[in-house]
Amino acid sequence: MTTPMWIQKKIRDALLEMTETKMHNVQRELAEEYPQFFKGGAFDPSLGRIESTTQGSNQYGVRGKVNLEISNEAFNDFESGSTAKPFSGTFTQKVKAHKRELGKPKGRVKKVISKMKRTKPNTVRVKKHTRIYKNMKPVKLSTGEWRILTGVPAIKGNHVVGKKVKKLLVREAEIAAWIQQYLKL
Repeated sequence: MTTPMWIQKKIRDALLEMTETKMHNVQRELAEEYPQFFKGGAFDPSLGRIESTTQGSNQYGVRGKVNLEISNEAFNDFESGSTAKPFSGTFTQKVKAHKRELGKPKGRVKKVISKMKRTKPNTVRVKKHTRIYKNMKPVKLSTGEWRILTGVPAIKGNHVVGKKVKKLLVREAEIAAWIQQYLKL
């Protein structure tokens, strides 16, 4: 026995409305949990939108679709992940005058010997100078160390939106209540 088309359409409309309503809550939660991606901790409507569409019925049943589109590229990389991107071009680094202990790093002492003055037996003073990197860039880490990177590393996706949506779709009692509300005549 097949379910009448009008009941299928009502169930579709109930699910679409519930999902669209819940997705607004998901947007709000994302703005609160990840304020670095959204202006002032509030979700800006210009950064994304929610669309629900009802596609026509056919012999296989009634269909509908809900799209959540977030146009913030940084958040998109956080959600879905991104591939490594190499640097291109040259980067000039201005190095300030500083003190360096001899042997740190060992291979560098010979290259910058013309810019050094000995102050103590194991330390040297390096004059200010510039360094030019081709297809590389020096980056200071949060630990205070410097690394020379050849590109932006790949980012593993966290799929926070997907996890939140799955949690919504597991609550059978809530889904049943929405459908029951729509099926009342």
